[in-house]
Amino acid sequence: MSTPSKNSSMFGFDTSKEQNSTVSALFGKPTAINNKELISNKVRSVVQIPADEKNEDEMDVDPRNSNETKESHKKKKRSRSDEDDDLEDRYINKLLDDSKDNDDKTPSNDKSDEDGSDDSDDDDQEEDEKSEEPEGNKKGKKAKVLDLKQEELEKAERTIFVGNLPAEVIATKKSIKHFKRHIKTEVADAQIQSIRFRSVNLNSTLPKKLAYISKSYNEGKNDIVNSYIVFKTKSDSLAATKLNGTKYLNNHLRVDHLTHPLPKNNKLCIFVGNLDFEEREESLWSYFNKKLEEENCVTNVRIIRDSKTNFGKGFAIVQFSDTNFVEKALLLNDKKLEGSTKPRKLRISRCKAQTGGNFLRGSHKNLSDKQKTIIGRGKKVLSKSDRTTIGRMVIEGERAKKDGNIKGIKVGGSVGKLKKKPRSAGGRASKRSQAHKLKLMEKSN
Repeated sequence: MSTPSKNSSMFGFDTSKEQNSTVSALFGKPTAINNKELISNKVRSVVQIPADEKNEDEMDVDPRNSNETKESHKKKKRSRSDEDDDLEDRYINKLLDDSKDNDDKTPSNDKSDEDGSDDSDDDDQEEDEKSEEPEGNKKGKKAKVLDLKQEELEKAERTIFVGNLPAEVIATKKSIKHFKRHIKTEVADAQIQSIRFRSVNLNSTLPKKLAYISKSYNEGKNDIVNSYIVFKTKSDSLAATKLNGTKYLNNHLRVDHLTHPLPKNNKLCIFVGNLDFEEREESLWSYFNKKLEEENCVTNVRIIRDSKTNFGKGFAIVQFSDTNFVEKALLLNDKKLEGSTKPRKLRISRCKAQTGGNFLRGSHKNLSDKQKTIIGRGKKVLSKSDRTTIGRMVIEGERAKKDGNIKGIKVGGSVGKLKKKPRSAGGRASKRSQAHKLKLMEKSN
């Protein structure tokens, strides 16, 4: 068996000469690289795309697949205006300038404690995590405000009540202007903001507002209305209370302020019962002034009426200017009311002190003293709708959140609808439907 020579390879070929020739050729060539030659011998070619059609990802395309790449570029084109071409570059440059300014302003703290740096890093990480939370996970908070009806109370400070007005006042615009002039006789240079008429005797089934516009109400001599007059200043409204007890179109006016009512003393008042439902205040004014032989002995007369029908409830409160007149009026008990269309025997007695109800119950326990006084005053002063809502917590709104429903707002047709219960198999409805289907099948056959 022949042994291989030193210059022979493991396959039996002598490769020593070839190796020497390749090594000498490698080191014998100059080390300079000819770029032009490399570019000319390059197999790949770059497809240049115009600036307006250039995509974000630039690709080297083989010439054999040039048609396919052109079609793909057409699909990926996005229409951009010439003004927004360099928008991204300008934004990046601005961020770089800001970061340089911040680096120049912040001093370098090389000797910082390791523990402090770790804590600051942890805080930064927590802030980043909080900022990166999706908006959908944030719960919407409700802004709750206590509704104290401040605007309505401020308006009530400038409002007076006028009762026992004849219905002739609301007949025409001219009559309303005449009534305004009567008010300005007592209050010089008074500026009236608005007048609202209430307790109108309607003779139709229309709503009150439509009936008033269409004048579907009675204008007889025995019909009376009430009104609320709003002045522009509080001082004018307080001065207008002097009109109480004055005559206008042969009727004694009952004038009072909403928030600053005239003083009422039970020792000066009497209760008058057994009145006819259609009785008028003017008959009581004339009766007591005549019987007590004093013209201005009566200061106020009020017949309590039904809010819907405007008919009296059969009793009244009469206030006098002195206690001596009260003692004389009590002697008229069981006497007939003279001058009335339907005279009845009167039931007269002294007025008793009425204890007011506790308006602050339940949810009003945690309020401050100032809020309690406002609510208690509003319960006596404001209208019926405002009295029921004063002091309630009002939800002004909810913060918007992603994919979140707000309570009280229906989204889509299915939300808010009651789901019907499935029919029982042995129920009456299911049996009837099955019998009906059998009849239809028999008819078809």
